[in-house]
Amino acid sequence: MYSLIIVDDDELIRKGLEKVIPWEGMGLEVVSTFPSAVDALGYLKTEPVDVILTDVKMPGMTGLELVEEAKKLHPRCKAVIISGFSEFELVKNALTLKVEDYLLKPLSQGDIEKVFRKLVSELDAQQHPAADADTSFRTGYDIVTMLSREYELWNEYRPQAVNKLVLVSSGSSAGLEQALCRVPHVSKGQYTAFIAPVEGYEAQVEAVREAIAGPYRMVVGSDVFWADDIVPSFWGAFGMLPEADEGKVSYHDDRKGDETLRLVHLERKVLIDMIEGGNQEQAEAAVEEAIAKTGALRPEEQGYVYCSIIYKLLVYFSMKDSIGEYQYGSINFSNAAPDELAARFREDFHRLTEMLSARSDSNSRLLISRTQRYVREHYGDPSLRLQQIADELQISYGYLSSIFTHIAGQSFKQFLIEVRMEEARKLLLSRRYRIYEIADKVGYSNPRYFNEAFRKYYGCSPVEYLRNLRSQEGAGS
Repeated sequence: MYSLIIVDDDELIRKGLEKVIPWEGMGLEVVSTFPSAVDALGYLKTEPVDVILTDVKMPGMTGLELVEEAKKLHPRCKAVIISGFSEFELVKNALTLKVEDYLLKPLSQGDIEKVFRKLVSELDAQQHPAADADTSFRTGYDIVTMLSREYELWNEYRPQAVNKLVLVSSGSSAGLEQALCRVPHVSKGQYTAFIAPVEGYEAQVEAVREAIAGPYRMVVGSDVFWADDIVPSFWGAFGMLPEADEGKVSYHDDRKGDETLRLVHLERKVLIDMIEGGNQEQAEAAVEEAIAKTGALRPEEQGYVYCSIIYKLLVYFSMKDSIGEYQYGSINFSNAAPDELAARFREDFHRLTEMLSARSDSNSRLLISRTQRYVREHYGDPSLRLQQIADELQISYGYLSSIFTHIAGQSFKQFLIEVRMEEARKLLLSRRYRIYEIADKVGYSNPRYFNEAFRKYYGCSPVEYLRNLRSQEGAGS
């Protein structure tokens, strides 16, 4: 059982978090709650804790200041922060403090449990580290997952046309945190990976080289345009890292980068369609076709095409917790024979489909996956209804409605609103559209209804949301 403290100056939220969330069922014990960061820091000076859950804005001391001081006292302590929609600048600062995650108000029990189950898994992994040959590769999966999340958050503030991913292997990470405080990065074990804008990454590389005391290897991966590009860029860099020159910066020669990215996206879609349609034989044939298409690629390119496909399938089917079952870890992509890489790819794909079919409710989950995908592709249709999707999938409306709530943990209506509001927020932050244009794009034919839905979801109108964001940006400049 891991110890947890809750810090929030709102008594209702503080008591609600303590009483409503099933902490013990997740392996956590609330040892104390505090109405202020000052009180919590006083407790931490005498009592170590494993996890801190804290609000950002509190009188006397902010939650981020508390986390910073707590990590000085207990470096292994983990922290999750609670922030409001108007506190994005503070959330960005949290990345430099290595906050494990953040929760955006209004708080959802499902989101809270998801964050803390993942955090407990990380604590378990630290207490019982794996000792087999795949450890470094599973660490790589963790880095990709965390870096993708931080990049998406960071990119809301500083969108760039092109970015660079850099992977560092070093026996010591001392000094790296400070050198990388202004860019999204992840340090785990001997590896550190970071992403910087193309016009500034060389300066970041130099800062990292100066911060490392001792031998290191550093690889600059293929270009990152979108969050999805992080996966092939990272695995391409990871594959050539063992062959990189010590003490120098090596560059991933991605002559076929566009081809490999297109191949990953195409094969992912084909395989998802085959799996969801229950066409195992056709899915296996598609795997063989993907292997044939990589024949002209270099081994490291083949390796990260296979890894990227498997990773994307794991993410799509919510199976990232099963990553430890996959076995590319013992392979050096640069030296591996194509037959060996292909055999590993086949084996991982078979294991993935077997685990899917072994789920007692696998068919239902696949139907919900298809339903959710349909919503994400058609949320702009004002007439979108569950009945329409049931007809498309050729199943009973009543059955789909019942299993959706059971498996997704929310009603179809709630999910549709969530997708539309998240898309509306992205369009709003782009500052390229008027409110009525955004309303139309996310499926609201009447702007007034859109404003009401936005206010109910985010606690403010779209105009107020932008005004608060601008005030934060102005305060930070």
